[in-house]
Amino acid sequence: MIWPLMTAYQAYRFEWVHEWVAREAKKAGFAVIDLLPRFSTVPYRKLQVSAEDNVHPNALGHRLGAEEFLAWYRSSGRAKRSGGKSS
Repeated sequence: MIWPLMTAYQAYRFEWVHEWVAREAKKAGFAVIDLLPRFSTVPYRKLQVSAEDNVHPNALGHRLGAEEFLAWYRSSGRAKRSGGKSS
């Protein structure tokens, strides 16, 4: 899971890092969930723990990450294979 920094997403300077991490992870056989598309739908200030911290998401940011993970998990078929709920 790639977590973006919490900064102005219309001028986000780290997309290349996300692309590089995703590419390398996929080459190594990992699934990739990039949270940038989801986080960029919310004003970044609403995702920060504090105004000084642009690295650690608050409860809303963690909820968005969990929702994206669950959507991926359910769509991947892993939930059915492990006996978990798929809905």
